[in-house]
Amino acid sequence: MDNKYGVTGIAHIGIPTNDMEKTIEFYRNLGFQVLLETYNEKACEKVAFLQLQNYCIETFENHQAVMADGAYQHVALDVADILAGAGVSWKVRSVVPNELLCYIRQYRCDIGLFYGRNVGGFISGIGDDEVAMYQQMCQEKPDMTVVTDIAKRNQVVFLCFNHTEQEIPDDMKPYGYHYYRETGDYVIYMLGEE
Repeated sequence: MDNKYGVTGIAHIGIPTNDMEKTIEFYRNLGFQVLLETYNEKACEKVAFLQLQNYCIETFENHQAVMADGAYQHVALDVADILAGAGVSWKVRSVVPNELLCYIRQYRCDIGLFYGRNVGGFISGIGDDEVAMYQQMCQEKPDMTVVTDIAKRNQVVFLCFNHTEQEIPDDMKPYGYHYYRETGDYVIYMLGEE
């Protein structure tokens, strides 16, 4: 069987909720840690990522949760090494689509995420730039001037987008990034000249 997208497993399960605070309390009582709490402006939903060992849950308050056993909204898949071979240090900072955050946070200590985990692999504080970048990555059409200005200011080497869900310019060179590679639905740009 051909695995052209490099799927290696499950990254996280998406579970809708009608009450974010009760949901977080429930999972904390089971031993989960909150990795990130934020707000998805596009969907007008509170969002939280919770982790217990290698298991990650994304929960989002959409007030449409089906209160039944086995109810979930999505399963996010792990993907193979999408940034390998770039010839950069393991301390490289990257911005990736939100559906890849848990995978990279859990399984790829060599990729430093701009928000959610610092380059040493530890959860870092969330500042104004991180919040603004997250909000842009939630948009169908991110403002590339905002994205690349924040990225360059914070030494972000890679920008990765899901080209099936986000409108991105054909040419990122005017923004200081060049095409690096594609894998499945993802296109990756690298800081600097080719």
